[in-house]
Amino acid sequence: MWGVALTAILSVQPLAKLEPIPLPRDAQALALADMERLPKDAWPFIHYIWITDGQPGTIRAVSLAVNMVSQATVIVRPNPFGNSLCLMRVDLRNYYPRAGALEDALKTWEEFQFDPRFSLLITKGQLDLLKQIKFAGPQWVTTRRRVRVDNGWRM
Repeated sequence: MWGVALTAILSVQPLAKLEPIPLPRDAQALALADMERLPKDAWPFIHYIWITDGQPGTIRAVSLAVNMVSQATVIVRPNPFGNSLCLMRVDLRNYYPRAGALEDALKTWEEFQFDPRFSLLITKGQLDLLKQIKFAGPQWVTTRRRVRVDNGWRM
């Protein structure tokens, strides 16, 4: 009986190495590091898509979706990068070669910045509720969106 128990204990496999789950801040850090390698005049046109599962099928689906709405005559595949954290860099100049179309695309892609994984929307109602429960935090935070025009492009 002891031999069976000892065999069972010795045959237990070691646990596989656990990898941390990628967080939005990891994706932001990787995108920022990539962005810093690019020329500054390209920054307004570069956007990133985070593929949370990193599966090849998802990467192909994102590439297809980006090219389906493209107005370019040539199909451009955004290249994924990052190890377990898969990001895809999208340069909008490749998908919208005409200036008018590019400006419209920039406006549309700006709306995608409000991803709940990356931002926290705090409303006046939530702040009022925090005041009611006497939360000792900021009373009111106002943010404004800056738009600067440089060389005719919106940034």
